[in-house]
Amino acid sequence: MSHLRICKTKITGVNEQMVREAITMVAQDLKLALTDKIYNYYGDFTPCILGVQIPGGYADNNGYGARIHEGKLVVVGDDYQKDITIHAFTRHLEQAYRAVAYRRALQRQGYRISIQRQGTKYLMVGVKA
Repeated sequence: MSHLRICKTKITGVNEQMVREAITMVAQDLKLALTDKIYNYYGDFTPCILGVQIPGGYADNNGYGARIHEGKLVVVGDDYQKDITIHAFTRHLEQAYRAVAYRRALQRQGYRISIQRQGTKYLMVGVKA
């Protein structure tokens, strides 16, 4: 059965711009298209800050998107017969969001930081400016 699921994260005090950066990083890493609406099998949609279309299953136009709910980052989507589960995507998004947050904090302290993907983790490389 197809329905929109919500997967909660432990990330609070969410910055919408950082969510956009993190989703964009995940989309590039997984070679996924960006979207601002998440659909289920029946064509119902829910808006999101930004999301990705996940191939596989019955329709390629649905996927996962990030929203802020009660101050926490949540992922909403329909993962029926998808190649990537909503839980795996959420873990990936959490890692990307934390990398973006750490990069911003270090940049405020004068470091020049870049984020690189190393296997299943993000690696931050930087020098003091």
